[in-house]
Amino acid sequence: MVVLAVLVSVLVLIAATVAVLLLTRKDKEDIILDKDTAHPYLAVSPDGKCVQSVTQKQDVPDKPERFDTMPAVLGQNSFSRGSHYWEVEVEGNSKWTVGVCVDSVNRKGQYISAKNESGFWTLCLKDGRYKALSVSPQVLHVPGALLRVGVFLQYEEGLISFYNVTECTILHTFKSEFTEPLRPYFYPEPAGEKSTKGLTIVPLPAADPAVPV
Repeated sequence: MVVLAVLVSVLVLIAATVAVLLLTRKDKEDIILDKDTAHPYLAVSPDGKCVQSVTQKQDVPDKPERFDTMPAVLGQNSFSRGSHYWEVEVEGNSKWTVGVCVDSVNRKGQYISAKNESGFWTLCLKDGRYKALSVSPQVLHVPGALLRVGVFLQYEEGLISFYNVTECTILHTFKSEFTEPLRPYFYPEPAGEKSTKGLTIVPLPAADPAVPV
């Protein structure tokens, strides 16, 4: 009976998490990468859905909004209210960071760590470990490798949640107070001797009108 009760509890928890993930998808956003912010050693696909590190510097103008030290790129989308959800395919990368940052984040000069005290709320993979980045990075215990990460921003509530989409589980939630526009943030695996797959923004299915949300 005890085993059965535990099994039922686990199934209820899984069902609840799946329901939450389905509800977040109703707030899906069509995220497009902003090529004008991409570091010169990043290549953004023509459709603005994929970013990849490259070994050859791109011939791009040094605009004020472009990262020149941190090899990152922002989404075109800017959020200052409401709920917003998107998914990023991270499979095949041994190092990456995804999340959101304030629109005013410093993009020039000294390298800035993507932590919340610097205006970032991010999740990363580094040295084989998944971490929620903050003053004291929190190591996340994830069974297996993450293939796709869901990012859910609730602006007024001050919440940013990360999901393991494949397993329908919540990885981490940041609680903060937002006072300026936020933008999606992407830091792909650096290019090395082997080619890197890069990060891809996943197109989400249209909502089923027959399913209440």
